[in-house]
Amino acid sequence: MFTFCCSTTPVFIPTHINNNTQSFQAAAELQKSVVKIETQNFVRIYNKKSNLVYTTTISSAGTGNIIRHTQTKSFILTAGHICSLNYNKIKEKHPDGDKENLDIEIKTLFVVKSFKNDLYKGTKLVVDTNTDLCMLLTNNIHYGVDLILSPNNPQYGEKVYSMGYAYGLWSYGYLPIFDGYYSGYLAENEFNSAMYSMPTSFGCSGAPIFNKHGMLIGT
Repeated sequence: MFTFCCSTTPVFIPTHINNNTQSFQAAAELQKSVVKIETQNFVRIYNKKSNLVYTTTISSAGTGNIIRHTQTKSFILTAGHICSLNYNKIKEKHPDGDKENLDIEIKTLFVVKSFKNDLYKGTKLVVDTNTDLCMLLTNNIHYGVDLILSPNNPQYGEKVYSMGYAYGLWSYGYLPIFDGYYSGYLAENEFNSAMYSMPTSFGCSGAPIFNKHGMLIGT
């Protein structure tokens, strides 16, 4: 379970307004808190039976959300599977087919890229496999704003928004914005997930989902 301390002044994302400037300004503020996360997983596989050692590198990319700052650090929420590889899946895919005799060591490098193209080294604080959530820590991304957690669950059919680095692409000033609808809660899948009807793609894992007030309702 994660506990966050956040600001109480939401960024408003109006859904029906006459002044488009207000909508653009709100999106620009939220963009400051959305980061790209790149991971390099250095994997060493040792077969205890044959004494053979295999090494490989597994790369991935996702999206994260700055949810809290201190004077020196930023806390970033993202998807759990961005932060940790599944050991059993690595064993299943290994060409030896000898799962019982494989020892696996993984060292992961996290690189966090801000919307201004500044790079930060990430440190994994905790992964919750039950909810597929992960918390990373970086040096303070000082121009980001703390995202605010909504005190209320979304209503069925409520309009929602997301920002994510689709397909792992990054360019200065580029951050796709998606919209869709809250479609209910799926209690019988692996992570007991809230469901949303909106486009998504590789690279959007960990992307924030906002309500119309710019408050965080999911990731």
